[in-house]
Amino acid sequence: MGLFAVLALGIVILLYLVSSRPRVREFVSNMGVPLERLLPSTVTGLVPDADDITLEDIAEKGLAFGALSDGRKLVYAQLLDGIMAKRESFEVKGATKDDIEPAYRALLADHPELFWVDGSTNYTYYEGHDTVTVTPGLNMELGKVDEVRTQIESAANAFLSTIPKGASNYDVAKLAYEYIINTVDYNEAADQSQNIQSVFLGHASVCAGYARAYEYLLQKAGLSCGFVEGRIPSSGEEHAWNIVCADGKYTYVDVTWGDPTYPGLEGASPEISYDYLGLTTEEIVRDDHEFDDASVWPTCDTPQLSYYAREGLLFEGYDTGALSEAFWQQYNGGQSAIAFKFSSQDAYAQARDALASGEFLADDLRSVFQSSGRTDYAYQYQISDSLYIVKLFL
Repeated sequence: MGLFAVLALGIVILLYLVSSRPRVREFVSNMGVPLERLLPSTVTGLVPDADDITLEDIAEKGLAFGALSDGRKLVYAQLLDGIMAKRESFEVKGATKDDIEPAYRALLADHPELFWVDGSTNYTYYEGHDTVTVTPGLNMELGKVDEVRTQIESAANAFLSTIPKGASNYDVAKLAYEYIINTVDYNEAADQSQNIQSVFLGHASVCAGYARAYEYLLQKAGLSCGFVEGRIPSSGEEHAWNIVCADGKYTYVDVTWGDPTYPGLEGASPEISYDYLGLTTEEIVRDDHEFDDASVWPTCDTPQLSYYAREGLLFEGYDTGALSEAFWQQYNGGQSAIAFKFSSQDAYAQARDALASGEFLADDLRSVFQSSGRTDYAYQYQISDSLYIVKLFL
């Protein structure tokens, strides 16, 4: 060991994956320099000609890279190099032990396709040296990675082939939301639930798998999407969701809570809930989501990116005429849940009070019951005080 004392050998550090501030355009001065001139080896496995890859190419892949310091960006790139090359252990130069964890967390937040690493690592370093030997924790044999990757890519490509030519960012985000919910069941006992294998191969997962799979699909479709970690304050449970850049604006998406198989949704519609497709920062916080570090994310303040706004179901005021028109549009379209969202608490409160008194769209509902020969005039409804949503189930 020479004169240097061994400070750590085979120390396992569990790294919980979080994303960082998505400032992807704030690059270091040498961003255009090929990696082979910056690092001990080139990035392999990303594109056929790795010599042409620059740090800017990597940064455009995800949102967390841009928040790192210049030095940790180089650590991130070397970690990506070693993991993509499927090396059991590799050296990271220009790093201390304190650089490894934040760079690794940012890397895995940006790259859901790295499904074979489990978020833990062993590393060895020597006092006074700027080189750390990293051994990523694995959830499968490296020899099986290519076979599994082929299966995952096949499933993802099957989805991508269903996206219509000329689809908008919103269309892609909605289709991916629907695809995951329609093909996956929430199951806390699911195998590989922290990565995309559980979604594309096992079709059962938890929030981490849902969010990583959504990130994976949107990235493959050309959208910028990040993996956000936090918790549910009312229960104390850890949770994960996504931030999506659509048409140059950011919005939040929680695919897990849109799935009717998620625990706690008993009594709700058995179909997809679009309540969590496009939320502002204010809305998602109001709806029992707490960020691990809210400061790293931009403020999402564009309600026009939500499902309700895009589908003409977001109302600024309690306008009975507009509500009636939206009611018949949904009813004639065969919707099992007829939904309305309000942009203000006052308008929502009026709708909620009208529901309680039986006056909400009373004439429209009476017409539906009479035309179908029903005499009970009974129906169920659901309200969301946090998101200002009213749903009717006829």
